[in-house]
Amino acid sequence: MKNRIYYGEYTLAHWIKLMLSSNIVLPEYQRLFVWKETDVINFINQVKDDQFVPTLTIGHYVENDGRRFNWILDGQQRLSSLLLAYLGLYPDQNVFKEKIEEQYANDNDDVPFELDANDNPIEDDAQAQDELDDILNWQYSKLVAHGTSKNEILSHIVPGNYKQVDYGVNEEFFESHYIGFSYLVPQEDPNKQLRYYSTLFRNINKQGVALEDLESRASLYYLEPYLKDFFIPKFMEVYKVKLTGELKKLDFVRYLSLLSQYAVDERKNHVAVGTNQRSMERYYEDYINAVVLDAPNTKFKQFSSIFPDKQFENRQNLLKANINKMQLEKHYNSIIDLDVTFFGLIYISLFKGEHLTDDQVRIDRLKVRLSRKVAEFKQNRNHRKSPAGIGYLRERLDTSVKLYNTYKL
Repeated sequence: MKNRIYYGEYTLAHWIKLMLSSNIVLPEYQRLFVWKETDVINFINQVKDDQFVPTLTIGHYVENDGRRFNWILDGQQRLSSLLLAYLGLYPDQNVFKEKIEEQYANDNDDVPFELDANDNPIEDDAQAQDELDDILNWQYSKLVAHGTSKNEILSHIVPGNYKQVDYGVNEEFFESHYIGFSYLVPQEDPNKQLRYYSTLFRNINKQGVALEDLESRASLYYLEPYLKDFFIPKFMEVYKVKLTGELKKLDFVRYLSLLSQYAVDERKNHVAVGTNQRSMERYYEDYINAVVLDAPNTKFKQFSSIFPDKQFENRQNLLKANINKMQLEKHYNSIIDLDVTFFGLIYISLFKGEHLTDDQVRIDRLKVRLSRKVAEFKQNRNHRKSPAGIGYLRERLDTSVKLYNTYKL
């Protein structure tokens, strides 16, 4: 059966129904909701004024076990905005942070509960059962998790978790306005479907400027489902670095790709040859494809030669154990700090399968030497100002690997 595409349009009310019933869902690699409150308001006004609204893209997907899903491939921001307008809410981060601070303050009160006549604590059942939605990592699915109707959702939301907003809409608005869609039905082979959608999602979002490279690239991690945890291990998500004034997650694929090429002959000058800062994203994509295909190539060390039978879990557990020995910080002030800390650690653990020393005195000595190297690199004004330069990156990689190599079991 060939891939098929259908076209049509639904009322806003029907789109709301599809979301609340989980008839349409977000694939794992979809980004977070990023629209500002003004973006949501402008979109709702655009619909009110019958202006052009781009169609939504929905894809039919069949799991290996026969379960079927309708994935939202393009249009998450618009659909989320419709649901927020329907509920009269907005996931405001400042409001959320104030609520968190309020809860912390209450946690420190001498009397944390209201007491009854017998001095027994009175629990607010709804408050006790419902937890705050994480607005800092928000998708509309957090609202749908509270219920399948407007009243049910609103009754289960902790007061103060969301900002209340009057979008100036009523039931008639949702019944009388429409948004079109493209509905994709590819061949019913789960592996082929996953590759089809991952590539499609990547292509759709590469045409715009809204997605960061790391977010857009995430869809490629699903080209082979079992490799998702290799490319983005959960235990590495807590490590972050300050870039352009904001904390960003450690880009694990960046380390994997550069170290995979280094592992070929351990010569730093052969790493990222012919690339520059602008072309690094293509370099990471080449690495992902090399891992998925697992074929010999001249750039990266073959995946199965590093991980026999493609079993990487034991090496990841070793990395986790070596990280625990180091007692590492979670946040880093610059990419220089992050690279010197992690290049060598990831290399000896994942690529070499080697343990760090158990001697805490030697571990402490290693950490001092790493810190000195960071300080040395930062004394170089050009390195400090342009750490993404390939030459500086190679120096950090090679230095980190050599330091860690001297503190193995």
